[in-house]
Amino acid sequence: MDNPVLKTYKAEEGHSYTDKEKLFCYYYVQYWNGAKAAREAGYKESNDRGQASENLSKPHIKQLIEEMKSDLEFMSGVSKLRNLQELGKIAYLSAEDVYTTEFTLEEFNNLSEQAKSAIMEVENTQRVISSEGENIVIDKKVKVKFYSKQQAIQEINKMMGYNEPDKVEHSGGLEHKFKGMSDSEVEAEAKRIREKYDD
Repeated sequence: MDNPVLKTYKAEEGHSYTDKEKLFCYYYVQYWNGAKAAREAGYKESNDRGQASENLSKPHIKQLIEEMKSDLEFMSGVSKLRNLQELGKIAYLSAEDVYTTEFTLEEFNNLSEQAKSAIMEVENTQRVISSEGENIVIDKKVKVKFYSKQQAIQEINKMMGYNEPDKVEHSGGLEHKFKGMSDSEVEAEAKRIREKYDD
């Protein structure tokens, strides 16, 4: 297998990587699918899931995956920050830039870079608005469809962890109240509580 990844990544901290392990990491970072990465690396297809699970449990394999992931992000210019910046262009697009979805060519060319980044589809349209002999006037427009601001905001919230449920610290709960009580005492207290709310 003539793959540059075999020569690029050397052994670290006393761990030597086999060619298959290097290729597994390389394909895993591409597909994020362990079974597929195992097959692409040359492991037996009949045990691709088992081999993937075994590889992903090894600390030195995890370390190599993180290293390759960082290298790919650097070389491709892809990063969480850049993704957030692109989503931010959609999420926080000013209403002044999207007052319409149909523009003249001049208006379209004068859109801000942020507005252009938020465009999902572009369609050129034209219609004849007057015709006198050989003099034909054609109205040319550019129709656009913007990405959803709401979906962009939801994706930002997801990436930043804003959708995680708030953790509520409980103090003096039932466990604390019943601590040290015998079974009969707990039963009596539970009965008292039930009677209190049944009244």
